[in-house]
Amino acid sequence: MEMTTRRRIAVLSKKSLADHDYPGWLASADGRPQIVLFAEDSDATRAHLAERPGVYHRHRLFGNWKGNRAVDEAVLAAHAEQPIDSVVALSECDVVRAAQLRDRLGLRGPGPRAARAYRDKLQMKTLARRAGIAVPEFAAVDSVLDLDDFLAAHPAGIVVKPVDGAGAAEVRTVTSRDELDRWARMRNLSGDDTAGLMVEEYVDAPMFCVDGLAREGRVLLAVASRYTRTPLSSLSEVEPLGLLTLDRGSRADLVLQQTARRVVAALPPMNGVHSFHCELFWPRGGQPLLCEIAARTGGGKIRWMVDHVLGVDLEAEAAKGQAGLPWTGAPSSGTGSVAGFVLFPRPGRRLKPLPRVCPVPGVVEVHERVDLSETEERSAAHKSSEYVIDATLTAGTHSELSAVHAGAVTWIQQESAW
Repeated sequence: MEMTTRRRIAVLSKKSLADHDYPGWLASADGRPQIVLFAEDSDATRAHLAERPGVYHRHRLFGNWKGNRAVDEAVLAAHAEQPIDSVVALSECDVVRAAQLRDRLGLRGPGPRAARAYRDKLQMKTLARRAGIAVPEFAAVDSVLDLDDFLAAHPAGIVVKPVDGAGAAEVRTVTSRDELDRWARMRNLSGDDTAGLMVEEYVDAPMFCVDGLAREGRVLLAVASRYTRTPLSSLSEVEPLGLLTLDRGSRADLVLQQTARRVVAALPPMNGVHSFHCELFWPRGGQPLLCEIAARTGGGKIRWMVDHVLGVDLEAEAAKGQAGLPWTGAPSSGTGSVAGFVLFPRPGRRLKPLPRVCPVPGVVEVHERVDLSETEERSAAHKSSEYVIDATLTAGTHSELSAVHAGAVTWIQQESAW
């Protein structure tokens, strides 16, 4: 007979169950919890559940995950049937939803105030600026007239984005009145609703990021990296996007990590351990400027990259933190070397499948995410997650890693061209 004292955890998962071992992660000295899974309906999800029957106490699948608030009602119904102790959710689109559910059910974990600050870029940058952190000039957008005024004040260019966007989706750089007119026609804004947009000055500077774990407004561990180009330019120009970790202890590494610590401290503290992804512009000769920060693990191969450098799985630790499991500290299994990756956005045209092995030293693995022979039937990528090829990279120093990245890009472009 099953003990009713087992912890009961609701897991909201838009992510792949194949590489998110919630049952293993959430087990503790008290045994395995009773996990009620609420997941996005997909062929991969159904196949995984069929291969592992009984691993979850119960599961429910939902289509249109991001826009389906029936998920919330299903969690409430499960709690009414038998109380839930924790809510775990690792996707960007679930940060606020999970926080609202915890608040409604009186559970520990990140609450709505902190969740909204990490999701709403207007709140985020307002709080950061109050704390003395440099940010690009920005403003809320209620109508195209706001954009017209902002462009007049920043003729070098402006960037329009959703206040709660992710992955550079629906982000547009505007440098002239004509471009603004074309954007307004394409965007088709409603005449009587708020736009849900913000605008900020265009910053022509290299982009960096800091990824790690934080708890109660304090960074526990982090890795600083440099983008080879901005995610936005990678999408707009359909060019590879690389992310390469910096040499540990270098001046750039220390400055960026210190800036990320200040940003995390400036926002409302999130209960429990959580992962974060902080993007920063760094103009030559100036100080880092906050682009944005998210209370979730960065995309692409960031999870692998941090695990390689520090020996820490950000997704596993974030899940444990939301479930109320104690933080046991960073292990000593990291390599201490540098690592990175490069993503090739979906080009909207046909590509040739790659050879099985990449001959470039330092390339750990090259992975084709889709059947490349079918990509001609799909449009070019609209967000950073829509990539068709990724390669993971390692080296002894950041300079050496840059050379590995260049070699990998050249080889993949030559071998996949069609």
